[in-house]
Amino acid sequence: MEFTAMDRWIEEIKEIMIKARQRIARDMNSVMLDTYWQVGRSIVENEQNGELKAQYGKRILAELSKRLTLELGRGYSKSNLYNIRDLYIAYPKFQMLSGKITWSHYAESEWF
Repeated sequence: MEFTAMDRWIEEIKEIMIKARQRIARDMNSVMLDTYWQVGRSIVENEQNGELKAQYGKRILAELSKRLTLELGRGYSKSNLYNIRDLYIAYPKFQMLSGKITWSHYAESEWF
């Protein structure tokens, strides 16, 4: 089958679109990772007063989960907030994390 000028043009446009989608996915993952790291830092600083462990029985993450879910929608389950907090605890300096993994890789890792 012979490629026409139209076929080549369509292939060129498809290539442009595929590359753009890959860049968007990479950039989105980077933004998500940075955002979750910052939220994790906020949890550690506010819920745990900078300590690695929260005070027993405070249930602050449960309340945070409930309020964020009401105001922002899905994605703020208590278990996800624990994962976000643990990301910050595992990588207290974002530079250690940046460029090494994506949020998807981290969330699917053996940490959880």
